[in-house]
Amino acid sequence: TNLIIMKNIQSLLLICYNHKNGAELAKYLTKTGLLVKNLTPKTPEAAKQIILKTFNAHRIHILITTPSLIQNYKFIWPSHILHFDPPNNIKKYVKLIKAHANSVREVILFLKDDIIRELQTYEETKTIIMKKEEFPADEAVITGLVKTIVKKIKEDEDPEELNMYKKINKKNVPIFLRSYVLAYLFK
Repeated sequence: TNLIIMKNIQSLLLICYNHKNGAELAKYLTKTGLLVKNLTPKTPEAAKQIILKTFNAHRIHILITTPSLIQNYKFIWPSHILHFDPPNNIKKYVKLIKAHANSVREVILFLKDDIIRELQTYEETKTIIMKKEEFPADEAVITGLVKTIVKKIKEDEDPEELNMYKKINKKNVPIFLRSYVLAYLFK
């Protein structure tokens, strides 16, 4: 969740090779307030079409699916793709990463160092810029959250409704404590 907030990801295709991981991720991410759908081979065809249409219209933040389903359906590519767990076949994985790297702004991989070194030995990955990042610090996460909130306020929120909350805040919080209340909410 922190990574999604920090990078200000608006639309994410999360690829899981393990269906159980996908179901658990969907459950967890939904609890955090993100709009998430899990597309599996067992999902009925009519439901798959509805989920894909909703994701392509950007009414779902995160679509969790498998590589095989990606190949069988049409996507309006999201801004980011995250490969959650490593595959069994590295050669197929390299081809998939290469295809994704040409389609989206950023492909995110959660891999151990030995797999990264192996990936870098393939000719296909020579043109892909790979960088290792540490997990985001709290400040970076909060900065991403603030940017996301500001964007939502500008695009989605009703000023009159927000003014109502401002009045409640003003009436109940002393002026010198207002910024502390905001800091407490972020905490």
